[in-house]
Amino acid sequence: MIKNLIILKIGGSVVTDKKNDNEKINRKNLKRISQEIARARNEKNFALVIVHGVGPFGHKLAKKFNLHKGYSNNSQIAALSEIYSSLRKLNTEVESCLKEQKINTVSFKQSSAWLLENKRLVHADLSIIKRYLDFDIVPILHGDVLMDTKLGFSVLSGDQIVTYLAKKLNAQKVIIGTDVDGVFSNDPKLEKDVRLIKTFSVKNKKDLNLTGSTATDVTGGMKGKIGELIELSKLGIESEIINIVKPNILKRSLCGHRGLGTIIKSN
Repeated sequence: MIKNLIILKIGGSVVTDKKNDNEKINRKNLKRISQEIARARNEKNFALVIVHGVGPFGHKLAKKFNLHKGYSNNSQIAALSEIYSSLRKLNTEVESCLKEQKINTVSFKQSSAWLLENKRLVHADLSIIKRYLDFDIVPILHGDVLMDTKLGFSVLSGDQIVTYLAKKLNAQKVIIGTDVDGVFSNDPKLEKDVRLIKTFSVKNKKDLNLTGSTATDVTGGMKGKIGELIELSKLGIESEIINIVKPNILKRSLCGHRGLGTIIKSN
């Protein structure tokens, strides 16, 4: 068990220009987020794993060539190579901003070592990640396209990575950083008459109009996040969805503040 482990998901909509489907990095958000992480780690002792979304850097080509549905033709192979190059560009920038704040990090390329089976992660050796955490080094992972024993290949979402790591590493807390204040009764980007749900559980899931992302997204958007986090809640691992576009929210959450967004509960 790794003491005081937090798994932080930084949404693709936060670090990229996801709305316009352009492969553009939001460096302003990324630098501020890195500063908040550094301040939190100076204030409180906790281990940290970061999983970042990829926005258009992965989803655009994945959707165009149906990579999330598995292998169907050879035209997809060139797209795979292009996606890997694109993801490397984004990941390098994320790591660079964190290192500027004197945060020791290491990036992991899941596509070279992990394996899916019918879109679910079935093989991922975490022993190296555990060793890095022992030395207070922050592992950085991201959504990716992996080989799949049933489909040839498929997309591994950052949300699935978060759930897998939280379960296997027995995380104390999961923080999902997005560009909205939490879970709403309807999509706040499309509807005016919405209400923020401060706590969310299996019981009130049926009462909400959860949809996927409004941008190009092959991993399910908010609906996909909720499904993964509910599974974690059943194991007693608390998650909270917060708006990390707003200054200081992430820093406060990392330092232990609760109720900043939507807390996911089992009941």
